[in-house]
Parts: sequence; C-alpha cells; structure tokens
Amino acid sequence: MATSAAPDPGPAVAARPLSHELAAVEAALSAGPLSLRAVLAALQGRAYELLMVLLVLPFAVPVSVPGMSTPLGLVVAGIAVQLAFGRLPWLPRRLLDARLPDGFFGKVLAAARGVVRFLEKFLRARLPALTETRRLVGFHLFGIVVAALLLALPLLIPFTNMIPGWAILLLALGLMERDGLFLLAGHLVVWVSIGYFLLLGGAIHRSLDWLLHWFAQ
Repeated sequence: MATSAAPDPGPAVAARPLSHELAAVEAALSAGPLSLRAVLAALQGRAYELLMVLLVLPFAVPVSVPGMSTPLGLVVAGIAVQLAFGRLPWLPRRLLDARLPDGFFGKVLAAARGVVRFLEKFLRARLPALTETRRLVGFHLFGIVVAALLLALPLLIPFTNMIPGWAILLLALGLMERDGLFLLAGHLVVWVSIGYFLLLGGAIHRSLDWLLHWFAQ
C-alpha cells in the first residue's frame, strides 16, 4: 500500500497542555469496546507522537494489562519506523481491527493522570539542536523502535514492560514538544532497558544451564 511522505520536522508550535489533549482523547474514546482504528480516528489531526504516548501509558503506571504489551509494542514500533523513514504510518488491517478491552483507555488515563501532570510541568521546547533535522528526528524515532521491540517481548517478569515503556514515553514527549532534555533522558532509559534485558537474558541462560546440568546428574 502506498504511503505519503511525512512532513519535515519543524519548530514546535503552541499546543494545549498534554493533560488537556489526553482528556479530549478520553472523552472521544468513552464508549464501549474499541479498535485501534477507532483510536486513530479519535486522534485525527493530532501528532503521531501523541498516539505513541497513549499506547505506552499503560506500561508507565501500575495498570493490569495482561497480553497487551506485544500488540501495542508492535504498533508503536511500526509507527516509529515509518516516521523515521519519512512516511505517514500505515498499519495492517488485522492490527487496526484488533479489539481493546472495555474501558481500557479510560482506566489507563485515570491511572496516568498524576504521571501526565507531573511530566507536563517540565516539558518545554529546549536544546533545539537535537531536533532541527530529519536525520536527528529519525535517530530519536529509532530509539523508540528499539524500546518498542523490547516492550513487545512476551515476558512476565518485573520491569520488562515498565522500563522500555518509560523510554518510549520520554522520547515521544520529547518529539512532541521538541524538548531535547526529555529526548536525552529517553535515550538513557533505552540503554538502561537494553542493559536490563541483557542481564535478564544472561540470568535465564545460566538458570537453564544449571537445570540441564542438574537433570543430567
């Protein structure tokens, strides 16, 4: 399917506070079970970064969302990689028509209000050199792709969702507001996520080796 070129990154424009944006989204998504297609329709005219923020908020707060990290992580990765290549995001019909649990976004946004209000106090356009070219914006989006793929791993282990979720949240907010400090923090959390997953993989590998050795005795 053909896609249109994404607009060039430019200077940030004045916008409503993040909490107001999310309140408007919550009102639009208040009815019944929803699909990702309905979410996209409700966000029409808003930045794709806001969609990524919305999709990862469940992993920034202690909300029970079993089985959601893989599909939402893949959606975020798909959006970010297409934006990085200068294309408006396209998603497969199967993902667009996937049904979300009743009241999913209402519960998420209710739980995340405190986080959102805290973060928006510090969000502002700064360090403009970090967002002044398409290549730099693509680099930040690549960080989102890495974190989203980590988020998509189906692991029921503490922090395997929260750490990459926060990396995506900080990077997406940094891109929304052209906030270089948030972008730097987001990249730092991406590296923390990579380190955590490497340590976790090493621990799992050693545990499996120990079990195989124990059974072989």
